Amino acid sequence: MGAQEKSKKNYVNYLCVIAAGLLWSTMSLFTSRFKANGLTEFEMMAIRAYFSMLLLLIYNLITNRHGMKLKKITDAKYFIGSGLIGILLSSWAYMKSINLSSAGVAATLLYTAPAIVMVLSLFLFGEKLTVRKVIILLMTLLGCLCVTGFLEDRDNISTAGILFGLCSGFSYAMYTICTTFALRKYSTISISFFTFVMAALFMLPFAGSVLSKVFELNLFGFCIFFALITTVLPFTLYTNGLSKIETSKASLMASVEPMAAAVIGIVVFNESASVIKIAGIALVAVSVIMAGRQ
Repeated sequence: MGAQEKSKKNYVNYLCVIAAGLLWSTMSLFTSRFKANGLTEFEMMAIRAYFSMLLLLIYNLITNRHGMKLKKITDAKYFIGSGLIGILLSSWAYMKSINLSSAGVAATLLYTAPAIVMVLSLFLFGEKLTVRKVIILLMTLLGCLCVTGFLEDRDNISTAGILFGLCSGFSYAMYTICTTFALRKYSTISISFFTFVMAALFMLPFAGSVLSKVFELNLFGFCIFFALITTVLPFTLYTNGLSKIETSKASLMASVEPMAAAVIGIVVFNESASVIKIAGIALVAVSVIMAGRQ
Protein backbone atom coordinates (compact mmCIF):
# COMPACT_ATOMS: atom_id res chain seq x y z
CA MET A 1 0.00 0.00 0.00
CA GLY A 2 1.42 3.37 -1.04
CA ALA A 3 1.97 6.16 1.47
CA GLN A 4 -0.77 8.31 -0.09
CA GLU A 5 -3.30 5.46 -0.07
CA LYS A 6 -2.42 4.60 3.55
CA SER A 7 -2.84 8.26 4.53
CA LYS A 8 -6.31 8.37 2.94
CA LYS A 9 -7.29 5.18 4.77
CA ASN A 10 -6.14 6.69 8.06
CA TYR A 11 -8.26 9.78 7.46
CA VAL A 12 -11.31 7.57 6.91
CA ASN A 13 -10.68 5.96 10.29
CA TYR A 14 -10.21 9.37 11.92
CA LEU A 15 -13.50 10.50 10.40
CA CYS A 16 -15.20 7.40 11.84
CA VAL A 17 -14.07 8.35 15.36
CA ILE A 18 -15.00 12.03 14.91
CA ALA A 19 -18.40 11.05 13.47
CA ALA A 20 -18.96 8.86 16.55
CA GLY A 21 -18.24 11.79 18.84
CA LEU A 22 -20.60 14.04 16.87
CA LEU A 23 -23.40 11.47 17.06
CA TRP A 24 -22.87 10.96 20.82
CA SER A 25 -23.20 14.74 21.24
CA THR A 26 -26.83 14.61 20.03
CA MET A 27 -27.88 12.83 23.22
CA SER A 28 -29.46 15.97 24.70
CA LEU A 29 -31.80 16.27 21.71
CA PHE A 30 -33.35 12.93 22.67
CA THR A 31 -33.15 13.08 26.46
CA SER A 32 -35.05 16.39 26.49
CA ARG A 33 -38.07 14.63 25.00
CA PHE A 34 -37.76 11.67 27.34
CA LYS A 35 -37.64 14.02 30.33
CA ALA A 36 -40.68 15.87 29.02
CA ASN A 37 -42.53 12.53 29.08
CA GLY A 38 -41.47 11.85 32.67
CA LEU A 39 -38.82 9.18 32.07
CA THR A 40 -35.90 9.00 34.49
CA GLU A 41 -32.22 8.77 33.56
CA PHE A 42 -32.20 5.11 34.61
CA GLU A 43 -35.12 4.35 32.29
CA MET A 44 -33.32 6.13 29.44
CA MET A 45 -30.25 3.99 30.13
CA ALA A 46 -32.40 0.83 29.99
CA ILE A 47 -34.08 1.96 26.74
CA ARG A 48 -30.68 2.60 25.21
CA ALA A 49 -29.54 -0.95 26.07
CA TYR A 50 -32.74 -2.76 24.98
CA PHE A 51 -33.28 -1.01 21.66
CA SER A 52 -29.60 -1.03 20.70
CA MET A 53 -29.49 -4.78 21.25
CA LEU A 54 -32.69 -5.19 19.20
CA LEU A 55 -31.27 -3.27 16.23
CA LEU A 56 -27.93 -5.08 16.40
CA LEU A 57 -29.68 -8.46 16.73
CA ILE A 58 -31.74 -7.83 13.57
CA TYR A 59 -28.69 -6.59 11.64
CA ASN A 60 -26.54 -9.55 12.69
CA LEU A 61 -29.27 -12.09 11.89
CA ILE A 62 -29.42 -10.70 8.35
CA THR A 63 -25.73 -10.09 7.60
CA ASN A 64 -23.48 -11.58 10.27
CA ARG A 65 -24.92 -14.82 11.69
CA HIS A 66 -21.50 -16.45 11.87
CA GLY A 67 -20.34 -13.57 14.10
CA MET A 68 -23.04 -14.11 16.73
CA LYS A 69 -21.16 -16.87 18.54
CA LEU A 70 -18.36 -16.44 21.03
CA LYS A 71 -15.17 -18.15 19.86
CA LYS A 72 -14.35 -18.96 23.47
CA ILE A 73 -16.58 -18.64 26.51
CA THR A 74 -13.74 -16.81 28.27
CA ASP A 75 -14.02 -14.07 25.61
CA ALA A 76 -17.15 -12.94 27.46
CA LYS A 77 -14.81 -10.97 29.73
CA TYR A 78 -14.19 -8.46 26.92
CA PHE A 79 -17.91 -7.76 26.57
CA ILE A 80 -18.58 -7.71 30.30
CA GLY A 81 -15.93 -5.00 30.32
CA SER A 82 -17.32 -3.06 27.36
CA GLY A 83 -21.02 -3.59 28.15
CA LEU A 84 -21.36 -3.60 31.93
CA ILE A 85 -18.41 -1.37 32.78
CA GLY A 86 -17.90 0.71 29.63
CA ILE A 87 -21.60 1.39 28.98
CA LEU A 88 -23.73 0.87 32.11
CA LEU A 89 -21.34 1.69 34.96
CA SER A 90 -20.04 4.73 33.08
CA SER A 91 -23.59 6.03 32.52
CA TRP A 92 -24.67 5.39 36.11
CA ALA A 93 -21.57 7.00 37.66
CA TYR A 94 -21.91 9.95 35.29
CA MET A 95 -25.53 10.53 36.35
CA LYS A 96 -24.59 10.22 40.03
CA SER A 97 -21.83 12.79 39.53
CA ILE A 98 -24.31 15.20 37.93
CA ASN A 99 -26.69 14.78 40.88
CA LEU A 100 -23.94 15.27 43.47
CA SER A 101 -22.15 18.16 41.74
CA SER A 102 -23.24 19.60 38.38
CA ALA A 103 -23.44 18.70 34.70
CA GLY A 104 -20.29 20.71 33.95
CA VAL A 105 -18.20 19.06 36.66
CA ALA A 106 -19.46 15.58 35.70
CA ALA A 107 -18.79 16.09 31.98
CA THR A 108 -15.25 17.32 32.63
CA LEU A 109 -14.44 14.35 34.86
CA LEU A 110 -15.93 11.96 32.28
CA TYR A 111 -13.35 13.27 29.84
CA THR A 112 -10.46 12.21 32.01
CA ALA A 113 -10.96 9.02 29.96
CA PRO A 114 -8.38 9.93 27.25
CA ALA A 115 -5.72 10.41 29.94
CA ILE A 116 -6.59 7.04 31.50
CA VAL A 117 -6.54 5.34 28.10
CA MET A 118 -3.20 6.95 27.26
CA VAL A 119 -1.56 5.71 30.47
CA LEU A 120 -3.02 2.19 30.24
CA SER A 121 -2.06 1.91 26.56
CA LEU A 122 1.60 2.35 27.50
CA PHE A 123 1.51 -0.89 29.50
CA LEU A 124 -1.18 -2.90 27.69
CA PHE A 125 -0.48 -2.14 24.03
CA GLY A 126 3.06 -0.80 24.04
CA GLU A 127 2.05 2.61 22.67
CA LYS A 128 4.57 5.43 22.97
CA LEU A 129 4.06 8.49 25.16
CA THR A 130 5.21 11.48 23.13
CA VAL A 131 5.45 15.15 24.04
CA ARG A 132 2.93 15.89 21.27
CA LYS A 133 0.39 13.47 22.79
CA VAL A 134 0.76 15.05 26.23
CA ILE A 135 0.29 18.55 24.78
CA ILE A 136 -2.84 17.43 22.89
CA LEU A 137 -4.18 15.76 26.04
CA LEU A 138 -3.66 18.91 28.13
CA MET A 139 -5.30 21.03 25.42
CA THR A 140 -8.26 18.63 25.35
CA LEU A 141 -8.68 18.68 29.14
CA LEU A 142 -8.43 22.47 29.25
CA GLY A 143 -10.94 22.74 26.40
CA CYS A 144 -13.34 20.45 28.26
CA LEU A 145 -12.95 22.54 31.41
CA CYS A 146 -14.03 25.59 29.42
CA VAL A 147 -16.75 23.95 27.31
CA THR A 148 -18.53 22.18 30.16
CA GLY A 149 -18.61 25.21 32.45
CA PHE A 150 -16.43 23.53 35.11
CA LEU A 151 -14.62 26.82 35.78
CA GLU A 152 -17.96 28.50 36.53
CA ASP A 153 -19.30 25.57 38.61
CA ARG A 154 -16.60 25.45 41.27
CA ASP A 155 -19.14 26.13 44.05
CA ASN A 156 -20.97 22.90 43.14
CA ILE A 157 -17.99 20.58 43.56
CA SER A 158 -18.30 17.83 46.19
CA THR A 159 -15.95 15.00 47.11
CA ALA A 160 -18.56 12.36 46.29
CA GLY A 161 -19.33 14.09 42.98
CA ILE A 162 -15.64 14.05 42.05
CA LEU A 163 -15.26 10.36 42.97
CA PHE A 164 -18.28 9.33 40.89
CA GLY A 165 -17.06 11.56 38.05
CA LEU A 166 -13.64 9.89 38.07
CA CYS A 167 -15.38 6.51 38.19
CA SER A 168 -17.34 7.48 35.06
CA GLY A 169 -14.12 8.50 33.32
CA PHE A 170 -12.36 5.26 34.26
CA SER A 171 -15.27 3.04 33.23
CA TYR A 172 -15.71 5.02 29.99
CA ALA A 173 -12.02 4.36 29.26
CA MET A 174 -12.62 0.64 29.83
CA TYR A 175 -14.83 0.52 26.74
CA THR A 176 -11.84 1.54 24.61
CA ILE A 177 -9.45 -0.84 26.40
CA CYS A 178 -11.73 -3.90 26.35
CA THR A 179 -12.74 -3.27 22.74
CA THR A 180 -9.11 -3.04 21.65
CA PHE A 181 -8.49 -6.51 23.07
CA ALA A 182 -11.68 -7.87 21.47
CA LEU A 183 -10.70 -6.49 18.05
CA ARG A 184 -7.90 -9.06 17.92
CA LYS A 185 -10.53 -11.80 17.53
CA TYR A 186 -13.87 -10.21 16.58
CA SER A 187 -15.29 -7.90 13.92
CA THR A 188 -16.57 -4.41 14.70
CA ILE A 189 -20.23 -5.36 14.33
CA SER A 190 -19.82 -8.52 16.46
CA ILE A 191 -18.23 -6.46 19.25
CA SER A 192 -21.12 -3.97 19.18
CA PHE A 193 -23.61 -6.85 19.30
CA PHE A 194 -22.01 -8.69 22.24
CA THR A 195 -21.47 -5.43 24.13
CA PHE A 196 -25.15 -4.55 24.08
CA VAL A 197 -26.29 -8.12 24.69
CA MET A 198 -24.36 -7.93 27.98
CA ALA A 199 -25.79 -4.49 28.80
CA ALA A 200 -29.37 -5.56 27.96
CA LEU A 201 -29.10 -8.81 29.95
CA PHE A 202 -28.03 -6.90 33.04
CA MET A 203 -31.00 -4.53 32.63
CA LEU A 204 -33.45 -7.38 31.91
CA PRO A 205 -35.17 -7.29 35.34
CA PHE A 206 -36.44 -3.78 34.55
CA ALA A 207 -37.60 -4.54 30.99
CA GLY A 208 -41.28 -5.05 31.78
CA SER A 209 -41.90 -1.72 33.52
CA VAL A 210 -39.73 0.31 31.14
CA LEU A 211 -41.15 -1.13 27.91
CA SER A 212 -44.74 -0.82 29.15
CA LYS A 213 -44.10 2.89 29.72
CA VAL A 214 -42.58 3.21 26.22
CA PHE A 215 -45.70 1.72 24.59
CA GLU A 216 -48.02 3.70 26.87
CA LEU A 217 -46.35 6.96 25.79
CA ASN A 218 -46.22 5.86 22.12
CA LEU A 219 -42.44 6.27 22.02
CA PHE A 220 -41.45 3.00 20.31
CA GLY A 221 -40.36 4.60 17.02
CA PHE A 222 -38.59 7.41 18.85
CA CYS A 223 -36.68 4.87 20.97
CA ILE A 224 -35.53 3.05 17.81
CA PHE A 225 -34.24 6.32 16.39
CA PHE A 226 -32.63 7.22 19.74
CA ALA A 227 -30.77 3.89 19.90
CA LEU A 228 -29.66 4.12 16.26
CA ILE A 229 -28.32 7.70 16.39
CA THR A 230 -26.81 7.87 19.89
CA THR A 231 -25.64 4.30 20.32
CA VAL A 232 -25.57 1.77 17.46
CA LEU A 233 -24.02 4.02 14.81
CA PRO A 234 -21.52 5.90 17.03
CA PHE A 235 -20.26 2.83 18.91
CA THR A 236 -19.88 0.89 15.66
CA LEU A 237 -18.08 3.80 13.98
CA TYR A 238 -15.82 4.32 17.00
CA THR A 239 -14.94 0.63 17.20
CA ASN A 240 -14.23 0.56 13.46
CA GLY A 241 -11.88 3.53 13.78
CA LEU A 242 -10.29 1.98 16.86
CA SER A 243 -9.40 -1.12 14.85
CA LYS A 244 -7.04 0.87 12.63
CA ILE A 245 -5.58 3.68 14.75
CA GLU A 246 -3.83 3.95 18.11
CA THR A 247 -6.05 3.46 21.16
CA SER A 248 -4.91 6.68 22.82
CA LYS A 249 -5.35 8.68 19.60
CA ALA A 250 -8.92 7.40 19.10
CA SER A 251 -9.85 8.34 22.67
CA LEU A 252 -8.45 11.85 22.19
CA MET A 253 -10.29 12.39 18.91
CA ALA A 254 -13.61 11.26 20.42
CA SER A 255 -13.32 14.29 22.72
CA VAL A 256 -15.04 16.21 19.94
CA GLU A 257 -18.26 15.13 21.72
CA PRO A 258 -18.37 17.83 24.48
CA MET A 259 -17.45 20.49 21.91
CA ALA A 260 -20.32 19.46 19.62
CA ALA A 261 -22.69 19.11 22.59
CA ALA A 262 -21.85 22.69 23.63
CA VAL A 263 -22.66 23.94 20.11
CA ILE A 264 -26.01 22.09 20.21
CA GLY A 265 -26.73 23.65 23.60
CA ILE A 266 -26.06 27.13 22.23
CA VAL A 267 -27.93 26.72 18.94
CA VAL A 268 -30.87 24.50 19.97
CA PHE A 269 -31.39 25.19 23.69
CA ASN A 270 -30.32 28.85 23.73
CA GLU A 271 -27.61 28.26 26.30
CA SER A 272 -25.20 31.11 26.94
CA ALA A 273 -22.22 31.42 24.60
CA SER A 274 -19.59 32.86 26.92
CA VAL A 275 -16.09 33.74 25.77
CA ILE A 276 -14.73 30.91 27.92
CA LYS A 277 -17.07 28.37 26.31
CA ILE A 278 -16.23 29.52 22.78
CA ALA A 279 -12.51 29.37 23.61
CA GLY A 280 -13.02 25.82 24.89
CA ILE A 281 -14.81 24.79 21.69
CA ALA A 282 -11.92 26.17 19.63
CA LEU A 283 -9.33 24.47 21.86
CA VAL A 284 -10.98 21.05 21.58
CA ALA A 285 -11.34 21.47 17.80
CA VAL A 286 -7.63 22.30 17.42
CA SER A 287 -6.60 19.36 19.65
CA VAL A 288 -8.70 16.92 17.58
CA ILE A 289 -7.11 18.22 14.36
CA MET A 290 -3.64 17.88 15.91
CA ALA A 291 -4.42 14.29 17.03
CA GLY A 292 -5.42 13.42 13.47
CA ARG A 293 -2.17 14.83 12.09
CA GLN A 294 0.17 12.93 14.40
